[in-house]
Amino acid sequence: MKNKARGVIETILPSNLSEVAFRAILPEIISGPDERHRGKLKRDGDIISLEIEAEDTVALRAALNSYLRWLKLICDINEIT
Repeated sequence: MKNKARGVIETILPSNLSEVAFRAILPEIISGPDERHRGKLKRDGDIISLEIEAEDTVALRAALNSYLRWLKLICDINEIT
């Protein structure tokens, strides 16, 4: 894929939650629902870093929105329990 758009999300979560978020999002990164973007996921202690490379800004925005929603959902569920 010729990279035309790139975005990075970095967030700091409590250590127990960062492990959960990493393991929950990793399968989505590996299988990828779309051929228009690729992602890399890293975890360094409490920091989760997600890098998205996409064919265009529309695909980048869609991918970033999806991953941000998943991260928010994980945080919201953690607050409930």
